[in-house]
Amino acid sequence: MEHFLTKKSDLYIFVEIKTSGRRRIFDMVKCYTSLGTNVCKAFPFFHCFAGADSTTSYFQVSEKVWFSSWMKFPYFNELCKVFIQMSNCPMKNVVINSQQIIQQFVVHTYSPESLNKFDITELRMHLFKKKSSCDLRCLPPSSNALELHCSRSAYQSGLIWCNTLSQDVSP
Repeated sequence: MEHFLTKKSDLYIFVEIKTSGRRRIFDMVKCYTSLGTNVCKAFPFFHCFAGADSTTSYFQVSEKVWFSSWMKFPYFNELCKVFIQMSNCPMKNVVINSQQIIQQFVVHTYSPESLNKFDITELRMHLFKKKSSCDLRCLPPSSNALELHCSRSAYQSGLIWCNTLSQDVSP
């Protein structure tokens, strides 16, 4: 949107989505202005991270749940900065350096407020002990699995989507 609006400020872009026979039309300029520039710049990584296209999704955690958790996250601005970095051709060290805040975000999404003091390993153990069923898919990913998921999401969002827009040479 930023590229479009700099060329023509009175631009109108609408997207039509049909789901379950329902037709919905969204005003993209209105969405862009209401969400803000930082959230929109962070969306490519967020979309991949929450599970879309060729990245895996989280069991029983929808993109809507992830988005709601993102908007309520106590370190929202820091997380936006990380998501923007991951959306713009990140290198491996960016993925590794961002793991602490991303793990906090995952803990925030998977746990009730009282458990936000846990790290991701402690939360996994707590939820494993607490669950009556043996469905391990309900647990958050391990720290190693989360790092790999972030790498895949960063590759897809930063090196494929954003590189296509900017026409930069991939590292």
